[in-house]
Formats: sequence, structure tokens, C-alpha cells
Amino acid sequence: MSEVATSVMEEALLLGPLLGEYAGKLWAFNDQTASFLEEGNDYMLPRRAAWLLDQFDAVRTPLLRVQSRASQLVEHADLSTTVHEIMALRLNELDAQFHHAIRLAHELRERVRTSKWESKVAPLRMAAGLNGMKGGPLRPN
Repeated sequence: MSEVATSVMEEALLLGPLLGEYAGKLWAFNDQTASFLEEGNDYMLPRRAAWLLDQFDAVRTPLLRVQSRASQLVEHADLSTTVHEIMALRLNELDAQFHHAIRLAHELRERVRTSKWESKVAPLRMAAGLNGMKGGPLRPN
């Protein structure tokens, strides 16, 4: 096996568990967000909404980079059959979880908007520092 092929195989072997980890994070986000959306209104809900949205926004960009690299390897690299199948399976799991996470995050943003929690949620998210940058979800311009 050439040095390049060995390097690609090593990268694929590292990405497999990472994809599984991201799928697990998304599963937890989806579970918590679905439960949250089913609950009634109480004073802690804006805090939980801010925390859940921050969780999703913090993981989205790095997840997309890892997912893209793994997809490139599955499509174009000369991987062993087993590694190829593992990577394809992990990508399918991740795609399913990510699809639901996007949908649930959108529902949560709509709940924040329609419940008029924006004035409570926005400062909490800004205080966390994840969305205070210009161009972020809270400061698009």
C-alpha cells in the first residue's frame, strides 16, 4: 500500500468514530429539543431554548466540515470494503440526525419568536459568546 493510500485509510479510520460522536451529539440535541417543544411554558424555558440553540449552532459548522471530508473519502478514496461500509453507515446515521436537528432547531426558533421570548433568549445567547459576532444568527448585519 502506498504512503498516500495508508494516509487516506488512517484518516478514514479516524473519521468513523468522529462521525459517530457527532451523530450522538445530534441525537441528544434532538431528544432534548423534542422534549422541550412538548413542554408547557414556565420561567426556565427561555434559558433552555437559548442553551439548546447554542448547542446546535456550536456543532453545526465543524460537523459540516467533518461530514464533507468523510463524504469525499467515501466517494473518491480507495478504502477497504469494510472501512467504506463503516464510513457510509456513519454518514447515513449522521445525515438522519442532522436532518432532524435542522428541523427541530427551526421549530425551536419559531417557538422563541411566537412565544415572544426573543428579548429573554437573545441576551442569554449573547452572554454565552457564541452568537455575538457580526454575521451570527443574532446579528446578521
